[in-house]
Amino acid sequence: MYKLGGSGKIKFTKFFTSEINIPIFEVHTNGRFLVDAPVNFESDLTFAKIKVQAIKFDNTGGTPLIGIKGALSVDVPLLSLSAADISFKNSGGGVSVSVGKIKASLDVPVLKTEIEVAMNDKGFEGGGKLGIPGTTIDAAIKFHYKKVNSGIDFGASFDANVSIPIGFVTIEGVGGGFRYNTATKDFMVDINGALSIANLGTAIKLDPIGLTVRSGPIFEGYGTVVIGTALNVAQARMKLDFPEATFSIAIDAQIEPIKGLAKAKIQGDLIISLKNDDRFAFLGCSMEANLLGLIKSNGEFALGVGVKNPSTRGDRVSHYFQNVDTRYVKDVFSGIYVNTYSKMGIPKDKPLEFKVLIASLKFWYSTEASAKLIFNFAENSYLIGVAGNMGGGFEACLLFCVGINYQAGFEFMGGRNDADGWFFSGKAHGRIECRLGGCNPSCNDVDFGVLCGMGVKLCAGGGAKITFKEKAAKKLDLSFYVDL
Repeated sequence: MYKLGGSGKIKFTKFFTSEINIPIFEVHTNGRFLVDAPVNFESDLTFAKIKVQAIKFDNTGGTPLIGIKGALSVDVPLLSLSAADISFKNSGGGVSVSVGKIKASLDVPVLKTEIEVAMNDKGFEGGGKLGIPGTTIDAAIKFHYKKVNSGIDFGASFDANVSIPIGFVTIEGVGGGFRYNTATKDFMVDINGALSIANLGTAIKLDPIGLTVRSGPIFEGYGTVVIGTALNVAQARMKLDFPEATFSIAIDAQIEPIKGLAKAKIQGDLIISLKNDDRFAFLGCSMEANLLGLIKSNGEFALGVGVKNPSTRGDRVSHYFQNVDTRYVKDVFSGIYVNTYSKMGIPKDKPLEFKVLIASLKFWYSTEASAKLIFNFAENSYLIGVAGNMGGGFEACLLFCVGINYQAGFEFMGGRNDADGWFFSGKAHGRIECRLGGCNPSCNDVDFGVLCGMGVKLCAGGGAKITFKEKAAKKLDLSFYVDL
C-alpha cells in the first residue's frame, strides 16, 4: 500500500462562501482518505446555518463523499436542532446535501417534546410528540420547512389525544394545522375534532367536525353525524369562497340500520352565487327510501332564482332536476319544482303464496302515486299533476280455482308550456277479471282440458279521457271507452 500526503484548499461554491483550508491530508492506494479540517467553520445552506466541528473525505463507496459533523440552526424561533452525519455528494453535475434524521426540540419550558427531523438540500421535515407535563395532553405533531422558488413553504399539523369538556358538550381528538408559502402567499389553517353530548359519547357524536381557512380567503366547515361506532348518518359541508363569490351548504345522509332491509338517502343544498356570469340562489332537497323492497319512494324539491341550465350544469344542482320535464325547465329556472313518487305493496308477478298439500292461496296488492308541481316564472311555464294506480287480487285453489284481479288508476295534469299554451287533461280507467275453474282461458271465454277440467274467465274494463290545449286545432277532446 502506498500513500501520498500534502496540504491544499477546497471550496463548495453552492453551500460555502469561503475556502476551507486543509493543512494535512493523505491519500492511500486503497482509496482511503485522511483529512484534517478547521472545527470552527460556519456557512449558510440557504434554509439553515451550519457550524462545522469535523470533516472527512470518503471514496470507498465509489461516489466521492464529504461528511461533516456539526450543529445546525434555523430561522425558526424556539426550535433547536442537534445534527450529525451531513453528507455532500456529486449529484447530476451539482452538489447535493443530505442529513439523516436528527433530534430537535422546542425551547418552551412548559412543553415536553420528542421530535425527529429529516433534512435535505431544500429544507427539512419531521414529526414526533408534544406534551404538557402534569396533564393528559399528548399530541402527535408533524412539520416541514423547505425552500421553493422565490420563497419558503412551511407548515405544521397536530393531533392531540385530549378531551375538553365544555358544559354538557365534550370536544375530543382535537387536531389541525397550517401551511404557508411565502412566494405565492397561499395559506391554509385547519382545526378539527369530534363533538359529543355528555353521557352519549358512544351513542351519538359529530366526528369529525372542523373548519378550514385557505388563501382567497376560502372558509370551509365540515361535520359528520355518527350513531354507535360505525353508522355515519349525515355529512355536512359549508363553503364561503370570496374569490368565486359563492356560499354553499351541502348535506348528505345515507342510513341503512339493517343492511338489505331498510335504507334511506337524503341530500340537501343551499347555494348562493354572486359571480358576474352566474348569479343565482338555490335551495334543494331530495330523498330516496326503500323498506324491504315493499315500500319505495323518492322525491325532489327545488327553489331557485336565476339558475342557468339546471338539468345540465354539471354540479350538485343538476341532481334535483334529473327527472324534470324539459318542456317546463329549459335554459333558466326561477320558481318552485316538486316531484314525488311512491310505490308500495306486493306486485302480481311476485305474489305472496301459501301451499298446504293440494290447497294453495296467493294474493297481491300494490299501489303507486306521483305528484308534480312546476312554477317556472323565468320561462312562463307551469305544471300541476297528480296520478295514482292501484291493483290487487287473489287466487285460491282446492280441486278447482277461484280468482279475482282488479286494476284502477287516474291522472290529472294542467298548466302551460310553449308548445301547447294553457292546457289541462284528465283520465281514469278501471278493469276487473274473475276466474273460476281449473283452466285459465282468455277473457270472456270458456276452456276445457283433460288435466284442468273446465275454466271460465269474465273481464270488463272502461275509462274516460278529457283534454284541452290552447294551441291545438281541436281545443277540447272528450272520449270514453269500454273494454270487454
